[in-house]
Amino acid sequence: MYKMSISEMGINLCMHALLSGKDVCVLISGGDGPHIGAVALSVPRGASDKERPYDTALSMPGHKDHIIARRVAERIATELNTTVAVVCGIHIDGMTSEQLDTIKSSVENLTDSILITIKADMRGKEVMKSRQA
Repeated sequence: MYKMSISEMGINLCMHALLSGKDVCVLISGGDGPHIGAVALSVPRGASDKERPYDTALSMPGHKDHIIARRVAERIATELNTTVAVVCGIHIDGMTSEQLDTIKSSVENLTDSILITIKADMRGKEVMKSRQA
């Protein structure tokens, strides 16, 4: 399991990623009241296909967590060419547009960090396999 945290403007966010075979399951939570606000699933269309991955999202009524969940799922699915599920729940009481921008930026940074770490581990596993052959 991979875990990254970030705190900006007093907003604490956490991202966990778990590999299931070659697929990835991600949990993004934080703010004043972490919860399950949305779930997104993204499936790549093919390694040589530059189209956006197929994706879908479910959101709790009145929640907008699906916007972040979908963005993260699509990005990881595209970069790793694998199926990705993202559960997202970030709540800030009386959120301002500045706080929303901070959350978007923080989630982008967390996604960068998770991808760098997963890719490094994948390269390490490939090296180990080639040494064993």
